[in-house]
Amino acid sequence: MKFCHSCGLKLTLGNENFCPQCGINLQQYKTVDNNNQSIGVQYTKGDVIGAGISGIGNITAKDINGITYNIYIQNVSSEQLKSIITSSTALTSQTYETANDTIRELHKVTETKQQTAQVIEQINKVEKQEGREIQEIKVGEVQISKNELLLKEHILIGNEFFYKKEYENSIEWYDKALETDPLYAAAWNNKGVALAKLGKHNDAIEYIDKALQIDPKDAEAWNNKGFALNNLGKHNDAILYIDKALQIDPKDAEAWNNKGVALAKLGKHNNAIECYDKALQIDPRFAEAWNNKGNALYIFSIECYDKALQIDPKYVLPMKSRDIVLKLMDKPPQ
Repeated sequence: MKFCHSCGLKLTLGNENFCPQCGINLQQYKTVDNNNQSIGVQYTKGDVIGAGISGIGNITAKDINGITYNIYIQNVSSEQLKSIITSSTALTSQTYETANDTIRELHKVTETKQQTAQVIEQINKVEKQEGREIQEIKVGEVQISKNELLLKEHILIGNEFFYKKEYENSIEWYDKALETDPLYAAAWNNKGVALAKLGKHNDAIEYIDKALQIDPKDAEAWNNKGFALNNLGKHNDAILYIDKALQIDPKDAEAWNNKGVALAKLGKHNNAIECYDKALQIDPRFAEAWNNKGNALYIFSIECYDKALQIDPKYVLPMKSRDIVLKLMDKPPQ
């Protein structure tokens, strides 16, 4: 497995020239660490574009024979390429439940997809004009392989369908990405998430497991597996896998919320509230966590009133409070 020397991010393709997470230039690393198998671009296949190339153009390109040359591609900037490289393609099973969030993410995905398609179209145009196949392009200090662009485009198209709730269409595009690169963990993960949205939770787990075989440090995939297990009623198992996600990424708000859901299903509402609180500390705008906390507080308040009445069955205040809460929950007083 290949990782960025700076931030430890797993390099999905292995031939990235800049880290998608921290943006560091991976070319500066000239040795391979056999302990963590971190890798710089010098040790990947055909991914290094040389500096100081003569010629006129705004893009440095390298063809499949390793020959570098300058070309001109209209309307391609380093900012645009960096936006494409750093945009996240991985989905989570709880991704953007509210309508406003879904619209916002759909807009972001569509914009990045259009940018990616524009770059690929320009590369194809130059290839036809030059009569040779471009392997990579570089603008300023940002570079990306054509294969990465094609994979990114397939996933983004799939994600666009996903946010439109056209899950079967999204799966077709994830499959296309996997035809190009069967080791693309994000495609396996996203296919699993789409299947979960279709209610096929056992199938979802199967594909998420494939993502985890490729990248066992993928916190989102562990959380997604926990989500699927929750939906299958296997709440204790769900917590085990969600905890794996939290060990990798303690700031994953969705994982904390997911764990809270599992604990609530097990009747551990006080513990569930603690998890919702941690999710909300990380993301105060997490609407689902606020809703879940509200539900848990209602139920936990009833448990507290019941304990008070067990101690003193003639204590009037908890009896009245309990009846008020049950009325608010549309349940008859007991």
